[in-house]
Amino acid sequence: VAFVPTAQAPATQVFCTRQQIRVRVQAAVKSAFQAMAVFRVRHRKLSGPGGPPFLWRVLPEQMMTRVIDATYGEEDGLEQEAQYVFGYQLIDGHRRSLWSADSEPVLLALSAFDSPGALSVHATTPTSVTFRWPQFSIPLELEFRLDVYRCFPEHEEHQTSSKLGQGEDDDNPVEATVCHLLPSTQYRAELSL
Repeated sequence: VAFVPTAQAPATQVFCTRQQIRVRVQAAVKSAFQAMAVFRVRHRKLSGPGGPPFLWRVLPEQMMTRVIDATYGEEDGLEQEAQYVFGYQLIDGHRRSLWSADSEPVLLALSAFDSPGALSVHATTPTSVTFRWPQFSIPLELEFRLDVYRCFPEHEEHQTSSKLGQGEDDDNPVEATVCHLLPSTQYRAELSL
């Protein structure tokens, strides 16, 4: 097998579908490589400081046009909350490029939204609380989960979870009411997307 020069490093981007977090790997293919018909991508999980390096995982070959554009997720061996680097190789029947330079490290996670006062108590009764939070202006359909925990001196106990869709009116925040709480009891609420 003859080797051709190394291609440029790919660009990576983390995004979310309705079901999962994915990584998109993209690279423009220079004219010298456009005769190559197939590419394959590899990824390696980054280890912590002083830890041994993880092995590369090479993914199946894919047909190529003028650009490399592929998406990967947990079914390809990626784990949420882990950092990865990606590389690719161009292949035809008789030649193969060297592996590209590594991409910049990418964290397979959704970034946290920085929204002051994101979850606030709007109204209370002795046995219920209405929580409110502002709408997030991001181009995704969101589903919220509101978890409520009962607080004890040395631990917390999960009380309830509510899955909620995004509100329909952009001017009004989204809200949820949690009922059947014990009076004079401390609770903690957590909102996740």
